[in-house]
Amino acid sequence: MAVAAGSMRETLLTEVDSHRPYDLVATSSGISENVVDRVNGTEGVDTAVEVRGTDGTLSGNTLTLGDPAKATEDDQTVGVLAQPDLNSVAHSTVPVIESGEARVPSYLDLDSLEVCGDTQCEELAVTQDEDTDQILISPEDFDRVTDSSSIREIYVKLADDADATEVQNSLTSMDENLDVGGAAAERAMYTQMINTVLLVIVGLLAVSVLVALVGVANTLSLSVFERTRENGLLRALGLTKKQMKRMLVLEATLIAGSSAIIGVALGIFFGWVGTLAMPFDVAQTVIVIPWLQVIGVVAVAILAAIVASLMPGRKAAKISPVEALTA
Repeated sequence: MAVAAGSMRETLLTEVDSHRPYDLVATSSGISENVVDRVNGTEGVDTAVEVRGTDGTLSGNTLTLGDPAKATEDDQTVGVLAQPDLNSVAHSTVPVIESGEARVPSYLDLDSLEVCGDTQCEELAVTQDEDTDQILISPEDFDRVTDSSSIREIYVKLADDADATEVQNSLTSMDENLDVGGAAAERAMYTQMINTVLLVIVGLLAVSVLVALVGVANTLSLSVFERTRENGLLRALGLTKKQMKRMLVLEATLIAGSSAIIGVALGIFFGWVGTLAMPFDVAQTVIVIPWLQVIGVVAVAILAAIVASLMPGRKAAKISPVEALTA
């Protein structure tokens, strides 16, 4: 269950990161510098990157930046963003838009794009992008064609211990026109859901440990009873009470250790098979072995065996060598 839960969590988070790699994105038609400073100073925000942009009018292959009110009925109004390198705020690798390149929405059938602003025009190569509804160009090209822009988006990466909902509410309250969304809440939901399942499994494991304590104690008690003469002979040959107890502790440890190794191997195998059998509609299934939890399970098993061996060991140590050999 630990392998399956860890693999499910990593698979889901990897899928979310590949399609929605940003924790939070704050968007508006115009964001003031004051809001940007407040976002950077918000508790729980690790890094924030602002993106400038403007509106444009698309006529054929020509994109004119400026007032869209001048557009004709045949023209199309689109948003244009000067997208910088966003890998510092992304959870997966984000392609960097190079100078001379434009990423356009997939619904725009363009072979090339000429971007014209209030200073000059630039001919850009076009790449279709299904994940955007705006035209994205490099900051260098954007600055060459126009001097008029405003901050349109702020990409936010949260700190590791940040509460996504609290940070999102804090950013939303800064400006009524600010629309804040992102994958952080979805990522937190998946993590909480799987952690809840793991807590239930830990509870079941605790019950199984109690059962194991009784089982190992019964096994050792029966062993002590059946080997009364052997134990008496060992005592007669010079085995001390402490050595007798230590021998049973070692026996219990070997029983628990071998069982734990077999159980861990089977658990990893079935967790791997079970994860692959899940009906996930994902690009890649990630298998994760939580070694810390595995080591913890083995340690608990051995500790439980040692505890279970205490009573049979004390009973064996109390046997008188003379009485044992007589029996």
